[in-house]
Amino acid sequence: MNFWKELQNKNKIFFTSAPLDGVSDFAFCKICLENGADVVFTEMKSVSDLYFKSKKLIKELEEYKEILKDNNVVLQIYGHDAEKFGKAAQVAEELGFSGIDINLGCPAKGVISSGNGVMNMRDLDNVYNIIKNTLDNTSLPVSIKTRISINVESIIKNQLILDKKTSDFIEDKDKVTVLDLLRKIKDLPISCVTIHGRSFEQLFSGEIDYEIINKAKEILKAEFSNSPALIINGGIKDKESLDKVIENINPDGVMIATGSFGKPFIFNQLKAELENKSYKITNDDLKQIIRNHAKYLFKSKPTGAHLVFRKHLLWYLKDCDNFNELRSKIITIKDLDSVEEILKSF
Repeated sequence: MNFWKELQNKNKIFFTSAPLDGVSDFAFCKICLENGADVVFTEMKSVSDLYFKSKKLIKELEEYKEILKDNNVVLQIYGHDAEKFGKAAQVAEELGFSGIDINLGCPAKGVISSGNGVMNMRDLDNVYNIIKNTLDNTSLPVSIKTRISINVESIIKNQLILDKKTSDFIEDKDKVTVLDLLRKIKDLPISCVTIHGRSFEQLFSGEIDYEIINKAKEILKAEFSNSPALIINGGIKDKESLDKVIENINPDGVMIATGSFGKPFIFNQLKAELENKSYKITNDDLKQIIRNHAKYLFKSKPTGAHLVFRKHLLWYLKDCDNFNELRSKIITIKDLDSVEEILKSF
């Protein structure tokens, strides 16, 4: 039984970290796991780099070995060349990851300009082939992450043509939705679907469309033979926003993105609050989390770790009374000793 099904069978909402570019490295994944995340996702990685076994990428992914044995760590990949996904899946399995996630929702300009991320939705036949090639070449559970929709005008604006077959297939001729996507791939045994509850045009702000997500949930239950797990992503930062998602959707799991910035303990916090238990984190608790995170990062990145950790420290300490004073010190840290000096100041 794959780990997604095991999590579903617990009949208890589970929590995952998000695949965040420039954030979800080994150190961040490890600190999230230590603070209650049930599943962590890597930063999205190019399927072409995996296909050609880029030495730089393989070395980077090998850093995760320390946490792969006893944890659910999913490698997220992106691209649009369906033929490359099979080989990439084999490499991911060789590296020991728990699962493979296919990105069909990233709205970043550098990603969509090449037809990747959410722009994959312009050609649902190709999406089908991407997922099938991945499934056919690995025994790992395969999941997808997408958005609720993308307008046809947005596809054309980005100089990409809507595939004729997709145009005939979609329900609303003005946009391609997650419903169209799911109906297209319903015979493929994917294990999990993560839906960011906003359209491509909304990017990362605005209201979550609960109506379309509930329709997607019904398709997963009624039309997929294996009932894939459903994860909701977008705007979950505290108990109030979590309650809203549970009330409107009641998904199998939720994915925390920016809500974990400077708060990797949010996973344990929300789990406790769901059980009506109080959760308090002291300054000493926070300092220890920061120390651990810094230690993992500086160990895994012998060069450049100080530059990466500066933004994490800014997130960790942004609510401190003396933040303005600390900020000038944070942007100059160079090593673990300088991190420790910052911790003595709050």
